Amino acid sequence: LAALFDLAQVPAVSSPLRAGALAMDKWVTKLMATEMGIGGADDLLLSEKLSQEAIEIFVEEFQWEGPLVVKPVAEGSSFGVEFVESKDNLAEAISTAFIFDERVIIEEFVDGREVDISIFRDSTGDLRISAPLEIHRDKIFGFDDKYHGEPAFTVPAELTDDQNNRIREIAESMYTILGCSGVARVDCFIREDGEIILNEVNTMPGMTEFSQVPRMYAVEGLSYTDLLTELITAPLNNR
Repeated sequence: LAALFDLAQVPAVSSPLRAGALAMDKWVTKLMATEMGIGGADDLLLSEKLSQEAIEIFVEEFQWEGPLVVKPVAEGSSFGVEFVESKDNLAEAISTAFIFDERVIIEEFVDGREVDISIFRDSTGDLRISAPLEIHRDKIFGFDDKYHGEPAFTVPAELTDDQNNRIREIAESMYTILGCSGVARVDCFIREDGEIILNEVNTMPGMTEFSQVPRMYAVEGLSYTDLLTELITAPLNNR
């Protein structure tokens, strides 16, 4: 849709095709973050779809340092994402992820805080960064938690000044380097030692009144209606 609107020269409330495609590709996003000096969880890429036999051989030779998170490279809403506590479950998790994508990331599980922040360019051309939001999760913030549960959020997240400044820097850097417009949600982890690392960037985050992004801006004094108004008028004014 973003590409079609661009070809038709119709302003739209979204990131352009390139930014959306890059952000959806979690592997490329992490490579770009690394170039910006932004860390991420240790990971391994399976770059082509493996047969079940090849998966089993891979797992047999895999040097386990769990727990791990297995995820499709380019998928949203936590589809195909599995938390793996035992090597015995690794093959099944990889097979599940391959249902959703031909590339799969095997990533260390970050046992720390999950903190998100949002950013958009408003109708005057200025970047507006939200208050940070902390997700209280058991292991991972999965599909059922997002759509069938009652997720526990703290907004604004309780951060030190240094942590708050760093997560804002990460948000602005990723928004800029990806070439985003509209609103993007930047998801981060805070390790036990205080280091902030990138999880992923979502250029099409949930936008109901009860979703994370509106909650982040609400505590900054920007109501849901005003947020939507800014998002709609920005592409008209910044053409």
